[in-house]
Formats: sequence, C-alpha cells, structure tokens
Amino acid sequence: MKETIYFIFRRTIFSCIIFLLFHSMVSAQTELMDVEGSIKIGNTTESLEAGTIRYNPATEDIEGFNGTTWLSLSQTAPRPMSLGADKNPVTQSATIPQSFSGDGGFGNATAIDGNYLVVGAYRQNGFTGAAYIYCKTPAGWVEKQTITAPDADALDSFGYTVSISGDILAIGSTYDDDLGTNSGSVYTYKLVDDQWVLHTKLTAFNGHENMRYGISVSLCNNDLIVGARYSFGHKGAAYVYTLEDDSWSLQGYLKASEGDPGDDFGYSVSISGNHAIIGAPRLTYEGGGYGKVYIFSRENNAWSEQAIFTPDDEYVYTPIPQGYTDDYGASVAISGNYAIIGAPALDWDNQFPGTVEILCNNNNTWEKEVIMEPSDGKYTRGTSGYWGPADRYGFSVAIKGNMAIVGAIDDSNHGTNSGSAYILKRDAQGWYEYTKLLPSNNSSQDKFGYSVSTNGTNICIGAREMTAVFIY
Repeated sequence: MKETIYFIFRRTIFSCIIFLLFHSMVSAQTELMDVEGSIKIGNTTESLEAGTIRYNPATEDIEGFNGTTWLSLSQTAPRPMSLGADKNPVTQSATIPQSFSGDGGFGNATAIDGNYLVVGAYRQNGFTGAAYIYCKTPAGWVEKQTITAPDADALDSFGYTVSISGDILAIGSTYDDDLGTNSGSVYTYKLVDDQWVLHTKLTAFNGHENMRYGISVSLCNNDLIVGARYSFGHKGAAYVYTLEDDSWSLQGYLKASEGDPGDDFGYSVSISGNHAIIGAPRLTYEGGGYGKVYIFSRENNAWSEQAIFTPDDEYVYTPIPQGYTDDYGASVAISGNYAIIGAPALDWDNQFPGTVEILCNNNNTWEKEVIMEPSDGKYTRGTSGYWGPADRYGFSVAIKGNMAIVGAIDDSNHGTNSGSAYILKRDAQGWYEYTKLLPSNNSSQDKFGYSVSTNGTNICIGAREMTAVFIY
C-alpha cells in the first residue's frame, strides 16, 4: 500500500509546531499517528498538496508547501525585498562591443544556451542584418562565426530576433519580402563540426504582406514557435513547429480566442516543453490598451489555449489615454513551471516604471504567483497628466530555474535612458529582487537592457544603441 505523510504546520518566531497526519491513498480516512523514535523527512521537487513538508538540502532547511510555493519553517527573519545596485554584486565577465559604419543595432536581440551566445544586429548593412555567434572558452568569450542570410536583401532585418537551444539556432528576418512586402521569415541553423550551417528557411503557410512573421522566435529542444504580430488585420498569430526526421513540420497554428484587430497577438512568444506563452500587448480597451497574455498547452501533439491573463485592475491606470497601452505582454518568457510577463508601461501606485508578473504552473493550472516592480523605479508625470519619462521596467524578460532577468531600457542612472537590468531570484520564501545591473561605461540613450537572456549560469544583457553586449 502506497502512503503519503502530510503535515499541518504553523510558523512562529520562536518555534514550529508540526502535527503529523497519516493519509492513505487507498482509504479516505485521516488519522493521527503517534511516533516513538525519529522520523526521516526526504526531499521532493514536486508541488504537492498544501501542508506537505520536506527537507531541502540546497537550503539545509525544513520547508512547508502552502499550495503555491515552498516556505521556510525555521527561518523567520524577513528577507529584504528591495536591494540597491550596491547589494549582491554580480561580476561582469565580458563586454562584447561591435563597431559598424553607421548603426548596426547590435544587441537588439540576444540568446544564450550552454557555451554559445548569439547576438542579432538587424540594422547592419542597410538593415540587411547579421547575427554573431560567440563561444565560451577557457580564455573567455570568443567570436566564432558571423551569419548573414544567403538570399539577403536590403531592409530584410535579418537578426531582428534570435533564439538558440542545443545545436539548433533560429534567426528572424521580420521584414523579408518573400510572400509580400514585410511578410517575414525565419532561418534555422544546425551545429555541424563546430560550424552553424543553414538548415531551413521558414515562412508562414498563409503568409501575406505586412505580416511580420518572425517578429518573435523561441526554441526549446526540437520545438520552435514563431510570432506574426500583424497577421490578418493585426489580430496576430503564432506558429509552432517540431523537428522530426531532420525536417520542420507545423504542429500548431495558434490564435487568440478573444482576438480583435490591433491586438498584436504574437508580438512576444516563448516555449518550454508542452507549454507556450504568447503576448498580445496592444489589446484595446476604450480607445487605449492594456494587453493580454495567453498560455497554450500541448497534449497528444495538439495545442490548445489553457489560460488568459490580464493585468490586475489596481495596477491599470484608467482611463487609458487614447492611443496608449500598458504594454502588458510586450515581453514574455517561460521555463518549466514558471513564466514571466513584462508590462513596461504598467501603472504601479499611480506611477509608470513598469512591472513584471511571475506565473506558476500548479498541477496543470497556471496562476499568478507574484507581481513585482523595481525597488527604485521612477516616473515623472507629464503636463498632460498621463505620461512622462519612465524606466520601462519589463521591456525585456528572461527566466531560467530560480532566476529571472528584467530589462529597464529607460532607467536613467547613468544618463537619460541609459538603461539597467534587474536579477530576480526565488528561494523558499518566494521571488525577490536580488540585485540591479548597471555597467560602468554606459551613458544617455544606450538602452542597456534592450535584450536579456540567461542559461541559468551566465546572464547576457544587450545595449542596442551602445552596440554592445555585457555578460555576467
């Protein structure tokens, strides 16, 4: 007979009282259990019923599950939630600058996985575009390869978006004209004998002009999702492909159940395992916009909409000015059972530094776990009463394991719109702001934080107007 031991727990400052209950998976009865001797509590990474306890060897702590997250049962001191840039310093290990004749847009998009880093430079050579591959070696990060589209034309913007997973690379060329002006395309590459070799060029099966297919891309193992924000009257769509027998096949054509023209569904996308997250940041409300985010799940090779998220009413500035948006869903990322949503224009306490929301998948139900704003966010209300300089916290996001990265491109610590990035971490008590990243040499309008990515060990921050990428 398989049995599970559950605990009802209470935390106080001085003690932890644990009542032990015995629950049988065969019998519905719950009994008190008397124990003479010792009990060994093991570790679990599963999210079980509220009241379960475990020993976490990583934190050397007894933790209890409250139905949403694991909490410490012994550490009662509150963890500081607002940490300045001088706290928890993170070492900058490399700076990768690129100099172009003109503006190359280097750092507009970044992606890192394992020992490989890819950086998009979509403005290079008259917006023809390029992508740069770097490899981590004992001597540091070294440039390995420059990639351009074999059929490149001016204004295609190859490198506007990038993603990498294992030995597969995807590069968006969102202004490609193969199926009409600005219809868009995505190029995939495979790593062969230490070189990235073109594998396939993808276009939408129902492509049309001004579709912007490739505005967003995300890879996870053999799965690829591509966003097309202007598909069919700006409603937007997303395309999920899977690599089978060395060939990409369309597995899902995703559209919002509540889609309307102008929503820009597919503006941002991310995929992990059997789940995908898609942003529609221009979804409108009374002339303005607040945005929505959709979670899709895969079962038996079929994709279906599982959840829809909107910003909480208390954080939405109303009435929304005509033509403006909160940009909820302008950036999204997903990894395992956690996802993050960026809302770089969302109101917080009648200010507009931006916010992020972190979602958790509990027993196949996606729920909001926490809403976070920058500890030092700033906003100056404009004379119109609505808008002024804002940090744009949440412009870019990334998540991996117990760490998330948030870009704030208009933060002005080192000059107007110099930019910054924040590291968020998760421990037994939940998510918190760990530290703030500020390069020593950026200045006004550099847009540090325009792109962010992490492989769980290294953090990559793009500063597009500085044409540089910083690795931590």
